[in-house]
Amino acid sequence: MPVARLHGLDELRGWAALLIVFYHFTTWEQVEFPAYIANPLKLSGFYGVSVFYVLSGCVLSIIYGEKLGNTVSLSTFYTKRYLRIAPLFIVILLISTLGAKIVNEDYVFDFWRFFLNFSLLFSWIAPSEHMPVGGWSIGNEIFFYSVFPLLLLLIRIRAGNVLLVLLIIAVTILVSFGLVKPDSGKEFEFSKYVNPLNHVAFFALGMLIGRYSKDWTRWRNFLFPLSLVTFWILSMELTTIDLVTGWPRVILLGLTGIWCWFFFTADLLRNRPMEWLGKISYSLYLVHPIVFLGADGFLRKAGQWQERSLSQSAGFMAICFFVTVVSAWILWRLVEPVGGRLLKMRRAL
Repeated sequence: MPVARLHGLDELRGWAALLIVFYHFTTWEQVEFPAYIANPLKLSGFYGVSVFYVLSGCVLSIIYGEKLGNTVSLSTFYTKRYLRIAPLFIVILLISTLGAKIVNEDYVFDFWRFFLNFSLLFSWIAPSEHMPVGGWSIGNEIFFYSVFPLLLLLIRIRAGNVLLVLLIIAVTILVSFGLVKPDSGKEFEFSKYVNPLNHVAFFALGMLIGRYSKDWTRWRNFLFPLSLVTFWILSMELTTIDLVTGWPRVILLGLTGIWCWFFFTADLLRNRPMEWLGKISYSLYLVHPIVFLGADGFLRKAGQWQERSLSQSAGFMAICFFVTVVSAWILWRLVEPVGGRLLKMRRAL
């Protein structure tokens, strides 16, 4: 029996995607905001992706929590998840590679790197070798799908929930203090930040939320606004490096969990525009860098509209956002369903 559409989670996914796009557009356009806007927006750009991971774990736990290994085989699960991700990622990979060659005459094609991206193996072999802008997060999703059955097995064990909670905390602390947090005098390394181990705790937390939190609503309406205030205060008081490493990382792990739990359990007035954005969020996330950076690169190469005024920047971003949404909708309708169609063809054979 198919699981009913989770409209609240679609809405949260829409908000996360919108904040990520807005953060990227304003950063690339070098728009300056007051600190009380710029700091939370920057933090949203980082943790909007983390929200996607929590949502992914939550949804997979709901859909496959009892089915995987019983009515759904591991091979079927892995095939479905790969075909959900691969068609759109490959199309974006081809477009971004071609676009890079057109905009940048000095672009050198790296066959090995292209192969790692085309096969999505970069998530295991070299997470920082993604080619599409933001592609590292899609590689992380593939990694999470790979370990999902093991995490689910742990949840099904009687004492496994406690072990999983301890594992989430331990991995977050060890990675954020050891792998990612720079030593004194060293700069933050984004190549370490994108490592799947730095994000798997968000996915595992989402699994716990999807399995246990539906009927637990105590303190929900108090904790949600408190989490937003805490998020804003942290963004104002700490640097970016501090916010993605160390103890603040542990706190923000909890905040993203609260947001997912709230939208999962609350009886919200449905925000249909945000819910719709949530549905096309995968395409929106991958296509928005191509639209903006492609348009900006083309204009600069043509020697047109290079130094933009504030009003021109606002108009340029508005046009890019409109084109992004239309492009994402087309990709959502035509490319994202390809995997499902291939599965149907396979069953018919």
